[in-house]
Amino acid sequence: SADLERAYRMGWNHGHGFACHNLPSIGDAIDRSLDWVGLGKVVTADNIAEYHELLCFAAETNSRDFSPFEFIAHEFNESDDAESLWEAFEAGTADSIRNDLEFYSYVELV
Repeated sequence: SADLERAYRMGWNHGHGFACHNLPSIGDAIDRSLDWVGLGKVVTADNIAEYHELLCFAAETNSRDFSPFEFIAHEFNESDDAESLWEAFEAGTADSIRNDLEFYSYVELV
């Protein structure tokens, strides 16, 4: 439906900024509160892509605590099809983050 397509696009736009604004660098300390998978203490060429994804999803989760997200939540929650809209939004968010991450090259600049 048009509403589901719109919810997906909203999710895509919501997730899009997280990948390009939460880019780690090789040598950065890994935030222990985010590393539930055991990546280690520092960002390396071997773990940077996975840590980038962890940073993006942590930022996305944290973004839901602020008022701009509350407008989306209110709109979806007031809908007769709230569950489907949320599923479309979640899919758009995850697909957007993963699509952006696909195009990063984690090569150390010399």
